[in-house]
Amino acid sequence: MTSDAEGTPLCELEETVGAAVGAGVSLTEPRGVCVCDMGGSVTDVAVVTMGNIAAARSVSVGGSVLTRAIAEYVLRKYRIELGEAEAERVKRSVGSVVPRREEIAVSACGKHADSGLPTFAEVSSTEVYGVLQPYLETVLNGIRDVLEEVSPELCGDLLDSGVILTGGGALLGGMAEWLREALGVPVVCAEDAENRAAEGVGRLLKNMKYLERNGYVFAAEEEDGYAQNEGRTAP
Repeated sequence: MTSDAEGTPLCELEETVGAAVGAGVSLTEPRGVCVCDMGGSVTDVAVVTMGNIAAARSVSVGGSVLTRAIAEYVLRKYRIELGEAEAERVKRSVGSVVPRREEIAVSACGKHADSGLPTFAEVSSTEVYGVLQPYLETVLNGIRDVLEEVSPELCGDLLDSGVILTGGGALLGGMAEWLREALGVPVVCAEDAENRAAEGVGRLLKNMKYLERNGYVFAAEEEDGYAQNEGRTAP
């Protein structure tokens, strides 16, 4: 949350709070839950309780970072330049956070860096796993740092509520299971994970009472004289 020149908090909603709301977490219950929102360039992790953030971290790893890493690997090894959409397809087709029991492969199509001609290479799931793993370990460490920071009281909640995954990166194969084993707490991927944060923020922007209780102020409304608008209702 940011402030204006007079120190009044402006309405910059934390995306993890929005993701929590979008995933169905109540902001009125005195119960902690960890939300990991894996966006395009950043993964935001926060423990949310009663609409407030008890601990949070941002990690510079997201879905687009993983996609670029795959493209860079294919260029280094096969001398093939992949478009962003093709690298994303490779990630979604064979990407996984754990080694697959049976290796699979996908044809990665692009432009040969030397000849300039169209070409392709067979990229295996084992290769993509090796590319992604260092980045995913960074995400794991970010979640672990947040969990280690919370109070003993909230730790009791987290043993029950665990971690909710949102964002496109949460859809990588085996993500929830891998984190569950590494952290020792329940981990679930939210339904329609890619859209949870946007939907939650939309709900919050309609809930003026919640925003006012938590000190948020719409700068544009104050400047335009609409702060007293009484036509808004909570969802």
